[in-house]
Amino acid sequence: LRWDSPKEKDFQYYEIYRNGVFMSYSTDPLFRDSDPLPENQYQIYSVDYAGNKSKPYSSGPVTAINDENTGIPEQYYLLQNQPNPFNPVTSIKYGLPEVSQVKIEVFNSLGQKIRTLIDGKKQAGRYEIRFDANGLSSGVYYYRITADNFVKINKMLLVK
Repeated sequence: LRWDSPKEKDFQYYEIYRNGVFMSYSTDPLFRDSDPLPENQYQIYSVDYAGNKSKPYSSGPVTAINDENTGIPEQYYLLQNQPNPFNPVTSIKYGLPEVSQVKIEVFNSLGQKIRTLIDGKKQAGRYEIRFDANGLSSGVYYYRITADNFVKINKMLLVK
């Protein structure tokens, strides 16, 4: 599927639903359905950095395309954890456009490493990991992805 939709300034990602059932996240206006049927109905939502979801897009038709690479992002990305604030578990989504050596680490507000969530080679694709903060104090934490030459840091808030 490919769709035209306006990107707001604080756009983070799209959520794609088929027949009311969640299917995938995407940072591109593109989705490859593994079971495309003519009767399927799709809803595309835009989500901002605060986690607010838009109304479903209806400004233009959703069209089917034949693209074998839609499951692989065009660029590296690290999305804001959801939910945020969280207690005690949150999800972190990231994407790799190619095979990469990936490290995701969590730091406290003093810059001290608290935990390494991932440290290894990953295939190109879209990933979601869970961070369980049991045993940690309430406060601001940072998570950093390093994947080849890509580095990004996001902030998250643990509230107990």
